[in-house]
Amino acid sequence: RRAAALAAVSCLISMIMGIPAPAAVQDLDFELRYIGGPVWHDSDDRLGFRLRIANGSDGALEGFSLAVGASYKVRSRSQLHSNFDPDSFDGVTNLPSPLEYDDDVEPDDSLAITVRDRVSALGLDLLDEGESGVYPVKITLYDGAGLALDSIAVPLIYYDDTPGTQLAVAPVVTLNEVPARGPDGLFEAGPDGNALEQAVAAEGWLRVLTDTLGTEVARGLRLGLAPTPRFLEETVDMADGYRRGIGAEVIDVSDSEPGPAAARAFLAAFESLAAAPGVQPLLVPYSAPDLSSIAPQPNAIQRHLDAGETVVERLVPEINRGWVYAPAGHLDEGSFDQLSLAGAQHVVFGADSLVSPDDPDQSGCPVLQYSFTCPVEVATALGR
Repeated sequence: RRAAALAAVSCLISMIMGIPAPAAVQDLDFELRYIGGPVWHDSDDRLGFRLRIANGSDGALEGFSLAVGASYKVRSRSQLHSNFDPDSFDGVTNLPSPLEYDDDVEPDDSLAITVRDRVSALGLDLLDEGESGVYPVKITLYDGAGLALDSIAVPLIYYDDTPGTQLAVAPVVTLNEVPARGPDGLFEAGPDGNALEQAVAAEGWLRVLTDTLGTEVARGLRLGLAPTPRFLEETVDMADGYRRGIGAEVIDVSDSEPGPAAARAFLAAFESLAAAPGVQPLLVPYSAPDLSSIAPQPNAIQRHLDAGETVVERLVPEINRGWVYAPAGHLDEGSFDQLSLAGAQHVVFGADSLVSPDDPDQSGCPVLQYSFTCPVEVATALGR
């Protein structure tokens, strides 16, 4: 009954406000993509969602509209999954009216747009009294006749005011992609390229992440940057042109084609980010192995660090093994000792590195699942 009532109220609000009621996606030939936007918002900010509308149909999209709505604040981890499924999204409050566009999108073409309405227009004060938190936002694309073409759900991280006390923490951001180059030097790919080509493209996840970090660093964000050397090495090779293997066919890709051009643009953005004030590059072992697994092999960690340093210093001259990121922060006593002998002075730990006593009362954390502040002690060259 509650679900039916919510659906009825949602449709009623939609009719009153002139916003199309939620509808299932009708045409798979049209795609609405989220390109990027601000990391967080306050009530005076503009939404700033950057979107791309792609037309894969045989006819032009002559005018379109966007409906933008929000739902209740996310309050559990499971809701992070269920509430961001656009097919099961329950919009509760919306922008006062749909966003109308007169632009045409021709077949096999796309159009980038930005939602510039202010956060305050979404009416978050009607949801959970406008508390700070993460609010799901659904954006639906309609054609000129009001037919729903596609929907996406994005998170709106909202602060009703700027935090009075900001924690002195710096995130560690890793940059890595699945290996793309085989032992024969071929970059294996399908008709649409390989994962690395797609990741460093203008709208690929690695390029968007790097550009976004660059913007936030310019605003004062401090971070640790941990690129996997093998990934960087493959991107450098791709930037100069490469051989692409598609099944039994081998294609020579020249350095003037989109793939190498995108790789060069990504590398330029990466070098700029790594050299920015407030960014600390961290050395990652060459192919990002699990250090605890290779520690029993003689000098394995040393060799990985040597190879990684050789690769990365071509792009980041200031890289050194004083700052080391163990993949996933996974370390044990043996791998930690080898890193110390190899010259690491600063190492990032992960939760899996720290083994607590079986009895929680002995660890200083009586309620383990609710605390991230358990005391930790490790032995270093300077003591404990």
